[in-house]
Amino acid sequence: MEGASAASIEPRPTGAKLGFIGVGNMGRGMALNLSRKGFALLVYDACLARVEETFPPSQVAAGGLRQLAQECDRIIFCLPDYTILQRVLFGSSSASSSSSADEGDRGLVAFLKPGHVLVDCGTSHPVWTQETERRLREMGITFLDAPVSGMVAKAEAGTLSIMVGGDRSAFEVVEPALWAMGKEVTFLGASGNGQLTKMLNNVLFNVSIAAMAEILPVATRLGLDPQQFSEVVGKGSGQSFGFDSFAGLVLARNFEAGKGGYPLAAAFKDMQTFEELVHARLQADHLPSVVAGTMQTYKEAPPPCLCCLPVASCALDKGYGAEHKGAMVKVWEERFGVQVAATADVAAQPPNTSTYA
Repeated sequence: MEGASAASIEPRPTGAKLGFIGVGNMGRGMALNLSRKGFALLVYDACLARVEETFPPSQVAAGGLRQLAQECDRIIFCLPDYTILQRVLFGSSSASSSSSADEGDRGLVAFLKPGHVLVDCGTSHPVWTQETERRLREMGITFLDAPVSGMVAKAEAGTLSIMVGGDRSAFEVVEPALWAMGKEVTFLGASGNGQLTKMLNNVLFNVSIAAMAEILPVATRLGLDPQQFSEVVGKGSGQSFGFDSFAGLVLARNFEAGKGGYPLAAAFKDMQTFEELVHARLQADHLPSVVAGTMQTYKEAPPPCLCCLPVASCALDKGYGAEHKGAMVKVWEERFGVQVAATADVAAQPPNTSTYA
């Protein structure tokens, strides 16, 4: 709730079982925190072995989606993207109406009843979220969007930031479970607002990383020591969380995605979604003239929040998509004929391995 804290909302479990689908890098830590804090948990993943090696048999949904629907009135999802969630929920279109189809082909919704509450903790498209919420609401099923920010370390520690959109009464039902996984839980109103908030937050973060990826090669090309320059920026007005998080990794030539959050290819989707929503939602013919002029500027010369799209796209084209977002620096390094690297004594120090939004 607005203004609430972990101290004011005790994560008390209810008697009914809580379902959890998706125990990959993020989901594993989130589900483990629910289990440690006393929630009666039933866990499912497409890779059953992944669940069995982490959770006791009593918490493994060996019976699949049907078992989850039958035993759990609240189900949390932590899946890589909304296209996967779409398949888990609704199955394949060809099998959705066939009672003899495989459970995975039919989808979870085939086994749900009115009153179920579903919570999407993954990163999904805001428009898809709203459409899905309406579709499920017509079936008597409540769908909340509750994307998380903080990455793997915070998922394991139970200190994620969670942004929630949807029905308030349903939010209050699942709120204790959310506090078991996070240190900040904010209810943001209508369906899709959680996903929209996370997307916009990520855009700001990505812009700061793109700026870092450009400025370090520029400084190096102009004759500055990139290590010294980074130290000065870290103490000056140009400092940002994105710069602090990724400059050290770049200087150490460490582009492993696990050290810098999501791979560039996965993070790029937020920028694409932002561009799409700007053009689809903020149509010039529906805005006052002064704002319409701004929209024309969007079309002719993208503003700062979209200017990092070309360099990110170029980095993907060059094969850096599996590396973290700091790999955008390589595009500028190649253009300026330099390499950003720390001096030997600094390179030997551990890089910044903080977790990121």
